[in-house]
Amino acid sequence: MRRRIIATGILLAAPLAAQEDVALRAGIGMGSIVGNGGESITVPTVGVDFGFPLGSGLSLRPGVSYARMGTDVRYYAGGLEWTGSRSIDYVQTSWLLARPRIIGSGRLSLGVQAGPWLGIKVSCDNSGTFGPGLCEGADPGAEVTDYGLMGRLGLSHGITDDVRVSIDALYQVGLKDVIDYPPPEIGITVEGKEYTRLLAFQLGVVLKT
Repeated sequence: MRRRIIATGILLAAPLAAQEDVALRAGIGMGSIVGNGGESITVPTVGVDFGFPLGSGLSLRPGVSYARMGTDVRYYAGGLEWTGSRSIDYVQTSWLLARPRIIGSGRLSLGVQAGPWLGIKVSCDNSGTFGPGLCEGADPGAEVTDYGLMGRLGLSHGITDDVRVSIDALYQVGLKDVIDYPPPEIGITVEGKEYTRLLAFQLGVVLKT
């Protein structure tokens, strides 16, 4: 895991000399693994991203964040209640193209960001009906990486010339099947593909550098 975090830092370090600002964000959201039923789980979200001006009102915002995806299941069979939960924690890197001001005046503005992200699994937990296999390797096992698209819509207000605060809505979709099931056998039902989703609301502080 240490090597993965170091690699993430290298990806972000190269353009730091040109950065315009740094943003610290934290909030709460609903993380899920969709495809085979179950309910989303409530998760914390934290991250940091950097702004690099591109001109024409656009900027590039590479960032690093922590995200948890999971599923809670509850059903009844044979007069008994069965429950299960699973979660996968990721350290994510993202590269978002941003327009900080699509509408607004003075210190108040509404901005939008969108782009790709890559997640690296750092931990996994499961219990109940999901069994131990998910976090212990293959058959089935949680994939080491995930990737997809991310979008953020944020309302920000400049409290000074160098400090802004923001309220952001974040949504990201995973494009990779994150659970590796064994090849199907005769008489065995093939499991559907499962993808991650995250909807979160965050508070942010943006500091000019």
